[in-house]
Amino acid sequence: MNVIDCAIKQSANAAYDTVAAMLDTDKDWSPAVEKQAREKGILVMASKPCFDAVMLRLLVKPASGNGKTLKKRLAPYVKDDATLSQNYAEHFGKACLEAGRGKEPTIDLLLKLLGA
Repeated sequence: MNVIDCAIKQSANAAYDTVAAMLDTDKDWSPAVEKQAREKGILVMASKPCFDAVMLRLLVKPASGNGKTLKKRLAPYVKDDATLSQNYAEHFGKACLEAGRGKEPTIDLLLKLLGA
């Protein structure tokens, strides 16, 4: 819900061709939130069940368990800090993303939005 609220507030401040939000579906995701996003024209890129699982699947690593387990499993691939974008470069380059787009709809949609 917070991600959608933030996208709504940000899009109210400027004109955008597309407003998109990538979010986890394991918490605060509901039909009501989905409806709100759709009504506001926000393209939702749902990470199922969470972003960490999507990224692990791109690396063909086990991606089951709770959020804490998945964060711990992803940590070595993002230099123990998943909040810094530069920490993804080593393991999640263009080749990795391109290879995974056929099995991860969220990644495919993200790449399409970025023109790739």
